[in-house]
Amino acid sequence: MTASRWCQRWPERDPSQPGQPMPAWSYADPSERFSPRGYEVQPIAEAVAKPFVTSRHYLRSYPAAVHQFGLFRHGELIGVAVYGNPAQDKVLTNPLPDLEPYTQSLVLQRLVLGPTEGNAETWTLGQCRALLLDEGLHAVITFADPAWGHVGIIYQAFNCIYLGTSKTTTTIWLPDGTCLDERTMQKIRAQERGHAAAERRLVSFGARPMRAGEKPHEWLRQALLDVKVTRRRTPGKHRYAMPLRKDVKVYKRDRNGRAVRAHRDPSRYPKPSPDLFAAMGVPL
Repeated sequence: MTASRWCQRWPERDPSQPGQPMPAWSYADPSERFSPRGYEVQPIAEAVAKPFVTSRHYLRSYPAAVHQFGLFRHGELIGVAVYGNPAQDKVLTNPLPDLEPYTQSLVLQRLVLGPTEGNAETWTLGQCRALLLDEGLHAVITFADPAWGHVGIIYQAFNCIYLGTSKTTTTIWLPDGTCLDERTMQKIRAQERGHAAAERRLVSFGARPMRAGEKPHEWLRQALLDVKVTRRRTPGKHRYAMPLRKDVKVYKRDRNGRAVRAHRDPSRYPKPSPDLFAAMGVPL
């Protein structure tokens, strides 16, 4: 969901058409409450979640997932929420130092809804919250990408704690238009589980196979050159903390870099840019 009464939806792309998918828009009248009749959220396997996400999400990739939940309408899968591991521990430990990363805290990596009623996002998050609590999760960190018009309206509606923006980053795009995320590259550097599949993917685009005894980080550097990846600078993402329990303490950095308690403050929530949405043809 992005701004005002408009929700961004991602229809399945035509595989014969290269390039980024174009979002569809669903009108969400605030006077109409979402009716959960016929809807349900339940855990699903990666084999079910992955094709749904990669065929719709603008990054066209699947993250390091721990939990996957599907939104079903009368038995049909129409949405997926993916909670998983960040590229670095500090994404979790900086704002949530009292929680055990990866077991008590995770990142909401993907929230993808196809065409459905407006205002379905927050209801889906509420259902996921109950399921995550059953799994021992205490809090979730999530991001909203302003490059795609997102400021985190659904997280604001869910009373999340705003933590400011992350640093400007560089994203790496492969020749087929998919994003090679930092977590995948870290698997190669550290030779973690899943590194072999990531390496084979780069080899399929023209990188040479890794030689015996070669340092993985050096091979990755050369592989990115061989593949001729595209690098794009992206602005910092809006960060939100989503406590699942009332006793969770959330922290942020002040101007001097010190960790201080963060509290809900709706006055700090970022607002959508009218100019951006006018350019996208979306009325506010």
